[in-house]
Amino acid sequence: MKGYLRGGGPPMLLASLFLPARAEFVSHLREVVRRVLVMAAAEEDARYSAQLVTSELVTNVVRHSAVASNATVGLALSRDGATLRIAIHDADPESGEPSEPDEDRESGRGLLVVEGVSDRWGVDRTLVGKLTWCELTAWPEDARAYS
Repeated sequence: MKGYLRGGGPPMLLASLFLPARAEFVSHLREVVRRVLVMAAAEEDARYSAQLVTSELVTNVVRHSAVASNATVGLALSRDGATLRIAIHDADPESGEPSEPDEDRESGRGLLVVEGVSDRWGVDRTLVGKLTWCELTAWPEDARAYS
C-alpha cells in the first residue's frame, strides 16, 4: 500500500533543513542530498539525479526570490518504500511551470530537467508559499520486492 514502508509505518523523513535563499548555498544543499542518500544506501544513479533536481529547484528559488533579502529555502528528503521524495519550500506563491526555453538564453530549463529526470513532480501551495516536489525511484530492489 502506497504511503507505508515494509514495516507498516509512514514515510521516513531522511533530512529537513532551511537555509537562506542565496546562490552560495545551492552547492551546500546538493552536498547534503549526496551525503544523506549515500548513508541511506540509495542507488548511485538516483543520487546523481537527486542532486541535479535539488540544484535546479533551489536555483529557481534563489533566482526568483532575489528581491527578498531574508528569503529562505527549505529542503526535505523522505523515503516511501522504493521512492525518494525531494521537496523544496519557498515563500513565493507563484507556481513554476516548465516553458519552452529561449535558445539564446543559458537559463530557463530547470523545470524541464526536473520533469525529465523525475518519476513524478508537482507544486503544492502552502500557507506561506509553495512546495515544489519530485519523486524518484532510489531503492529499486525495494520496488521489485513489492511487485
